[in-house]
Amino acid sequence: MATHGEGDPPDNCKAMTEWMTDESRGADALKGMKFSGFGLGNKQYQFYNAQGKLMNTHFERLGAERVFNYGEGDDDGSLEDDFNEWKEGLWETLKKHVDLKSLKPQRKLSNEYMDNLTHGFKTKKLNF
Repeated sequence: MATHGEGDPPDNCKAMTEWMTDESRGADALKGMKFSGFGLGNKQYQFYNAQGKLMNTHFERLGAERVFNYGEGDDDGSLEDDFNEWKEGLWETLKKHVDLKSLKPQRKLSNEYMDNLTHGFKTKKLNF
């Protein structure tokens, strides 16, 4: 997750941040969910990767199971290099936790939906 300004979530993540940080949610709110995360930030800012760190903490607090280490990218350096280094071993780890053959698409995703979903990655020079 990207950090915007002085530690704030990007506009498209404000609702998720509010939900995740609601202290009334129990420790089992995300029980059964598996996660990993990669924060995007810039070390020139006081609150470097604040949102990535916050989401990482709250996924665990809400009972989600970590399946791969948390990583961070620094836009003051090279986000792409940071991400490429972090993702080494990611796919092998995920294969241990997800039976890909048993997965079935829940719905067909439109091109417009996928374009909106990946827009942030494209603007940050990350190529998937």
